[in-house]
Amino acid sequence: MAFVSGVSVGTKAFLGTAKTTRVPTGVAAGRRSTVTMVMSKSVPFLEQPKNCVGLPASAEFDPLGFSNVIPIKFLQEAEIKHCRICMLAVLGFLVQEVFTWGGTYFPKMAPVDAHGEFQRQCE
Repeated sequence: MAFVSGVSVGTKAFLGTAKTTRVPTGVAAGRRSTVTMVMSKSVPFLEQPKNCVGLPASAEFDPLGFSNVIPIKFLQEAEIKHCRICMLAVLGFLVQEVFTWGGTYFPKMAPVDAHGEFQRQCE
């Protein structure tokens, strides 16, 4: 039994009703086997997402189950789009750190400090 932040992973309250069940597998009534849940690699206390198996560079991370509702190709394209937007935002932040217009309205200061400075000017 594993522990995460002091909460037992094996407790029924943490996993809900997830448990090992027996199901018949063969024609003969006497043949039975145990079926267990396959756990995710990235979040070991959650079930492995079925739609993320076999994808390149998949860490099997889908804790909210979006891949069960939304097509996986759409989710991959959305992730790439958001990554590119974030890269452009970082580039913009660095460019404004290096290049300034000068003068009284555009003083040379860190962008983090600029918010408070312009707020004081507007009062």
